[in-house]
Amino acid sequence: MKAWFTQLSHRERWMVAAGGVLLISLLLYLLVIAPLFHSKAQLLDQLETQQRSLGWMKTAASEAQSLLAAGKSSHADDKRSLIARVTTELRKKQITAAKSRPQGENRLNLVFDEVDFVQLMERLQYLQTTYGISVFKATMEPSATTGYGKVRLTLTR
Repeated sequence: MKAWFTQLSHRERWMVAAGGVLLISLLLYLLVIAPLFHSKAQLLDQLETQQRSLGWMKTAASEAQSLLAAGKSSHADDKRSLIARVTTELRKKQITAAKSRPQGENRLNLVFDEVDFVQLMERLQYLQTTYGISVFKATMEPSATTGYGKVRLTLTR
């Protein structure tokens, strides 16, 4: 290859060298620089989405805290089991748990795949103020639909 290059005229050597530099520059751009810019744009989009989700979660957590801070008032004497009372009250707002698992008589785990957050909080406030059923543990994840999310609850009486 070196022999071939040295056989070329001075002008042809300059053209081959310039073409080689241009080819290396093009490959560098296509294989390194362009993918970096593309991945940076994707990361910025992901960051914006995560920041919106964080804002929603902070608002939702604040609302949940204020609803739970409403406190307990008079508790109705209720002979029904915890799961029966909770499911009855949730059905009044057409809220259905994807999974419900009692843990003894005074604790209940619920999973909602896609639930209207405001309606769920209203029902939880009602359950707490009327029947003394409170949220022991809550995990919430927003969904693509604004105001809806996946919620896991542990309720206690």
